[in-house]
Amino acid sequence: MYAFLQQAVSDPAGLARHLIAGGFKGAAPVAVALLVMAVVVAVWVWRRPSLRPRSAVTARRAFSAAVGLLWARLHQALPDHVVLMGVPLTRFIIVRQVGGLGRNQRRLAELAVDFAVFRADGTVSSVVLLADGESPPDRRQSRLRRKLLERAGVRTVSWQLSSMPTVDAITRQLNPNPGAHIALEKGSAQRGLGAISPA
Repeated sequence: MYAFLQQAVSDPAGLARHLIAGGFKGAAPVAVALLVMAVVVAVWVWRRPSLRPRSAVTARRAFSAAVGLLWARLHQALPDHVVLMGVPLTRFIIVRQVGGLGRNQRRLAELAVDFAVFRADGTVSSVVLLADGESPPDRRQSRLRRKLLERAGVRTVSWQLSSMPTVDAITRQLNPNPGAHIALEKGSAQRGLGAISPA
C-alpha cells in the first residue's frame, strides 16, 4: 500500500498506466486512499487563512470637501439647530396613502434632500437642495421631491457648491419670520399632506 502511495505521489501517470495494464486489479484500495488524501489536503488548504480569498474592504470618502465646508457653514450659522446630510424625505414628511402621491411608497423612500435643518425638538426647519450635488436625482424625482416639499410647507432653498453662500447669508436666508413658516405648515395640513408640525 505504501509503495502504491509513493508511486502515486512521485509518478501519477505511471501509476495510471500500471493500473490500466493490470486491468485495475487491486485498484480499489488505492482509489480509496487517494480520495482520502485529496479530502485531507483540500480541508487543510481551505482552513489556512493565508490561502483563503479575502473580500477587498477599504474606507472611502463619505462626502466631498465642498459639501463638508457647506455643512460647517450651516452649523456655524444655525448653532441652535441640528444639521444632517442626505436625509430621506420620509424622515420628516408623512404622506397619507389614500392620495395619488401616497400610492408608491417605494418611490417616496428613494427621495432625499442634501441637507436638512432641524429644530431642537426634532421638527424640520428648512432643507437645502444642491443644484450641483454629488448624486443629483433625475428630473422626475426632482419634480416629485419639490412637489412634496412645497405641499408639506417645508422651507426649501437651492444652492450651488460652486457659489456657496457665506455664513451671514445662510443666517439671513434660513432664519426668516417664524410665523410665516407656521402658517405654511397649517396650510399643508389642510391639503392632506402634512409635515410633522412643531410641538
